[in-house]
Amino acid sequence: MQQLLISTLFCIFIFTACGTASPSSDSNGDTIADPDPTDISTGEFWSIGPTSELRMETMNNESIYFIDTWRDLEYISANFMTTPDLLTYTYHITNNIRFPNLKDSAIPTTPEARIDTEYESFYVDNNGLIPIGSDGNPFTGSFDGSYGSNSHSIADLVITQPNQTNVALFGVIGSDSTGATLKNIHLKNITVIGDQKVGGLVGSVLGENIIVENNSAQGSISAEGNNSGGLIGYIDSTRVDIENSYTSGSIEANNNSGGLIGFISSSMNITIKNNYSSSMVTSRSTASGGFIGYIDTSDNVVITKNYASGDVTSQKGASGGFLGISSSLMTNSTISNNYASGNIETTSGTAGGFVGDFYINGSNVLTSNYARGAVTRTGVTGDPAGGFIGALYTSNPPIAYNYWDQEAQHSPGVSYGIGSLTSNTGATPLQASPQKSDFQTWNFDGEGAVWVWNEGSWPTLAWEDES
Repeated sequence: MQQLLISTLFCIFIFTACGTASPSSDSNGDTIADPDPTDISTGEFWSIGPTSELRMETMNNESIYFIDTWRDLEYISANFMTTPDLLTYTYHITNNIRFPNLKDSAIPTTPEARIDTEYESFYVDNNGLIPIGSDGNPFTGSFDGSYGSNSHSIADLVITQPNQTNVALFGVIGSDSTGATLKNIHLKNITVIGDQKVGGLVGSVLGENIIVENNSAQGSISAEGNNSGGLIGYIDSTRVDIENSYTSGSIEANNNSGGLIGFISSSMNITIKNNYSSSMVTSRSTASGGFIGYIDTSDNVVITKNYASGDVTSQKGASGGFLGISSSLMTNSTISNNYASGNIETTSGTAGGFVGDFYINGSNVLTSNYARGAVTRTGVTGDPAGGFIGALYTSNPPIAYNYWDQEAQHSPGVSYGIGSLTSNTGATPLQASPQKSDFQTWNFDGEGAVWVWNEGSWPTLAWEDES
């Protein structure tokens, strides 16, 4: 055992000293190194031993707590209920972290057999990590995946809580009086299973002054019930900024699933920009969207410069390449300069290349977006479907300068840009290889250009070339 421990610590030392992949920039413009799974140590994990306290240093009169190994995350998960101060600290990750393989045949099958062995672990005993933060004890601190000039990743994390609500790395963040900050956190090859409000990074975002910036989640996210998102399952908040983040993998829920966010409800002052999702999204009912599943009862929501490229599949309800449903209770909001390129396949219900159901009460704006995915209906239904919007609920739609690919392989019954109307009001059909002049009023040129023109193809967002 002593030789094994020495070998492990040597591997960790070598790994920590190694460089990482090509540089990128964080939100402050500082250069950081993108995490790469090959940089993560594959040595023996179990001999490190349980963490009994976190390493801390004082910097600029602030206490900084360090996440050096997976055992440190395990420590927070195991102790935040009895030591709620753990939810208020400022954290930095110092190394790329890989969680143990819970399917390792060498792990004893019962907790009793693991006592006093290298396999003794809160993580193993609980079928993976317990989400950090809950309704009664939300995370209100700051968690940064970077340290110095390097950004680090967390790989192979498993969270299996099929009967629980608020399931993700962070179960709940934010309170009525205190915000939270999550940035530079990169999750790779994760598996998250919960019941309600399930995400890769966060189960539920509550309260105000929430910053979610420069994060990513790749893996499998599944809700047995409702509200699952690749990054965030559920938002009920008064001020949130979500920027420069992305997801990939698979997202599934009974109701309300989205590539980045599952459900936004009873919220205001939400800004979502410069994000993308390539996740495959599946919903068994209600709403599914390549980017967001459902937005309801929310005011002043700004969604701009995002895209979704993953396919969306549903059994029924409303499906959209970007957004499943925006309800009639969404007010004073703008969805502009976004695009969806994934395909939509549904058995029944409304379906649209960009939005499934879109309700407008006169104060919302839908402009300068496009959809280029195919919309396919596999069942017989009288519900409308369109290349851009499935069903538009308004008599005077304040939408303009949106486009859709009329040459995509839409199934019979999917005609017009907006399925519930008999014209292309607000959504113009274009050929598979459009011209730059087709995109009226779009900003392609100059220092503040939003879009990049790609000859022979469709536009992409300017920040994609800069990242």
